Amino acid sequence: MGKVLVVYATRTGETERIANLIAEGIRMEGSEASVKNVKEVKTEADLQAYDGYVFGCGTYPQVTAHIHLSGARRPSQFRAPAFLRRR
Repeated sequence: MGKVLVVYATRTGETERIANLIAEGIRMEGSEASVKNVKEVKTEADLQAYDGYVFGCGTYPQVTAHIHLSGARRPSQFRAPAFLRRR
């Protein structure tokens, strides 16, 4: 696959830990993987050197409850996003 960038946002450090586990799995499959906090990715140019991307962040009960109460969607449908993109 080439080079993959794993980008995460975290409050408590748990999502960073999971991002590193994802990167480890990517490396085990034979690709290069870099892990960065979303604050380190400032422009589209920061993504140019990679062939694939994984983006992830945590979800928090307060956010889920607010979305549920607003009628936007059921809490069972609300999950932490993680996306993989290949160029």
